[in-house]
Amino acid sequence: MTKIRSNRLGTASLRARMVALAVLISALSVICLGAASYLMTRDVEQRHLELELERRLDRIRAQFDAEMTRILQEMILLANVPPVQGLARTLSGDPVDPADGSSTAADWKSRLAAIFTSVHEVRPEYVQLRLIGLTDGGRELVRVDKRGSTIVRIPEAELQQKAGRDYVRVGARLAPGEIHVTSVEWNRENGRVTDPRIAVIRYVLPVFDADGKRFGMVVINVSAGHMIQKITRSVPPGRTVLLLDGNGGGFIQEPGGRGTQILIDRLPPFSPSILEAIEHASATPQIRHADGKILAATTLDRVRPGGSTLHLALMTDAREFAIGARRTSTIILLAGIATTLVAAGLAHLVTNRQLRPLLALNSEIRAAEAAMRRPDLPRDRADEIGQLARSFGRLLARISEQNQPARTVFDEVRDSVLVIGADNTIEDANQAATRLFGRPRDDLVGTSFCTLLVNTGRPPAACESCAGRFGPCQGTIDGAHRNSSFFELEAIRRNGEHFPMEISASTIETGGRKRRICIMRDITDRKAEEAERAKLIADLQASNSELDTFAYVASHDLKAPLRVIHNAADWIEEDLDGTPNEEMLENLEILRSRADRMQKLLDALFEHARIGRKRGDTPSELVTGADLEEELRTLLTVPDGFELTFDEGFRGLRICRLPLQLVLLNVISNALKHHDLDQGCVRVEARVSGTMAEVRVTDDGPGIDPAYHDRIFGMFQTLRARDEIEGSGMGLAIARKHVKLAGGEITVRSVAGERGTCFVIILPLAEDAARPAAA
Repeated sequence: MTKIRSNRLGTASLRARMVALAVLISALSVICLGAASYLMTRDVEQRHLELELERRLDRIRAQFDAEMTRILQEMILLANVPPVQGLARTLSGDPVDPADGSSTAADWKSRLAAIFTSVHEVRPEYVQLRLIGLTDGGRELVRVDKRGSTIVRIPEAELQQKAGRDYVRVGARLAPGEIHVTSVEWNRENGRVTDPRIAVIRYVLPVFDADGKRFGMVVINVSAGHMIQKITRSVPPGRTVLLLDGNGGGFIQEPGGRGTQILIDRLPPFSPSILEAIEHASATPQIRHADGKILAATTLDRVRPGGSTLHLALMTDAREFAIGARRTSTIILLAGIATTLVAAGLAHLVTNRQLRPLLALNSEIRAAEAAMRRPDLPRDRADEIGQLARSFGRLLARISEQNQPARTVFDEVRDSVLVIGADNTIEDANQAATRLFGRPRDDLVGTSFCTLLVNTGRPPAACESCAGRFGPCQGTIDGAHRNSSFFELEAIRRNGEHFPMEISASTIETGGRKRRICIMRDITDRKAEEAERAKLIADLQASNSELDTFAYVASHDLKAPLRVIHNAADWIEEDLDGTPNEEMLENLEILRSRADRMQKLLDALFEHARIGRKRGDTPSELVTGADLEEELRTLLTVPDGFELTFDEGFRGLRICRLPLQLVLLNVISNALKHHDLDQGCVRVEARVSGTMAEVRVTDDGPGIDPAYHDRIFGMFQTLRARDEIEGSGMGLAIARKHVKLAGGEITVRSVAGERGTCFVIILPLAEDAARPAAA
């Protein structure tokens, strides 16, 4: 089909060239006349449009300057109203204003709020009016908001501290009479963008008291949308107004009153050439052409939002000035078209007669393709048609010769390959496929692919319905929607033997026809290995279950005599009430303590045996080091005279609670329990290296001789007699086993003859724990 379309295109192109040759002289004169008329008219209209853009831009700039002047004057007026100075006096230390002897700070705040409310009523574009003090973290002293059509004074309890905001920091450095204007931003409350979102520009003016000391600042939040609509009210339809600053903020007033786009943290929806033309503008309006647009651009030096230059541009489509030129050219073009059509009709009659042999050749090639035969080409012609036929015949012979190696590779590949047609019929098979199914190629070709699969119990209609899906009756292939698939099926050989088969199938399209290429492998051996592996896993799980049961039963049966011994000691003491001496009481207490020690030892032994084999174990939740510190201080009992400290590296960790919590409980408890002085310090530090966290627990105790560094992690190992220090000797063994199962390690460091011991615990971080904790 590709060759047929190429022949059609070649024929159509030849006809077009012959027609164009016949009408070229008449059309050329029409084109020249129309082009000259178009260019002259376009130049006149272009200059008129440029002058109109410059005048409009000057008007917008004047309106912008007037708006800025009004806002600045109102800010200066607000900064000097009596309540502002009254607040400066009453908040500096005197609860009652010494100027009038009666007004308090609350009185002045109410009067200032009333003034702010009055300003809101006459200025619909104002969103917030605030007086912010420089003390108490830049706390708002008075604030009046406009929420829709409602004017609200913010209660004292809801006033916020703003010292962390950039505009407050800049305002705190402004000189008297100097004003700071921010870039356009979303209005925020308590650090969050308000809903609905309101784009605002903040105006900041410093306030000084009567002694010239900096007291605070007046801040006005102006609605960016109201402001841009106000200054562009006189812009006619079809013009786009852009107001951009150097900090990524700005506005776009759409043509025809379609609304205002606020640009915050996103680039303007214009090409780089347009943005470059705007950025290179100067204080003098300039006309520029960029990306099919005409724009007049300038800079506004009256204000510098965020310290950046403010660019103003008025833009329109460059095609607008060519409307008159196109109207004149259209009339000339219609006359030229009529002349050209007459010439084209005459050329068409001549062209058909000359191309008749070529069209007959194309028809023969199409018929041969449909019948899958070699075309009968007119090789005996002496003209160009004969040359084309002979060249085409040689090309077909060459293609057949080149396809022979591909056929050889197809037959010799080790994997079984089938080519399946759209009707689910096998069109070709290689030698490996004949061996896989035990059938010769002639037996496979022409049969349905479904006959090679084990019947799934579906009725014959269901099997027939999969024709066209390039897949078997099991419905696991859907070539109409997927280009490739990978799956397993049960197949059947000619001798009736069933075997599992793995298939990788993909769809190809050649000559407008879809075919499915299926690569197959016998996976009998692999299935046997999978079954054996599953059996071994089941046996291992059964063995682990039996071991858990044994450990539980053994622990329970061994604890029962201990409880009897403990109870017997209590009974003996009750029976001897009033008669036993101190030695007898001491022996009974030793008996109880040995029974308690044995019970704790059995609990520790049972816990050690179950580590890593508890059913239902799931990854522990992520916690911060600060949370873990709080939990450890709650679980541990720190003796008087001892200090437990955690560094900032530990508090900033984000790590799984377990096993780190259990390990630190054991290590810190040992450090406190084995300390040989009445006063001491245990310090916990941490740092992150890549995907691992290293936690160090350091004490100033007696230290551990390096000869015992390995021994202390063994089961039932203590360095001091259990009569001196009560313990099972299992704590560090349990800790090491937890750490190893988590993929980490625990080591101890100390120097012989020196005080102090350091336990180093290294554990992997969870996948999402490498990020720093939220502040």
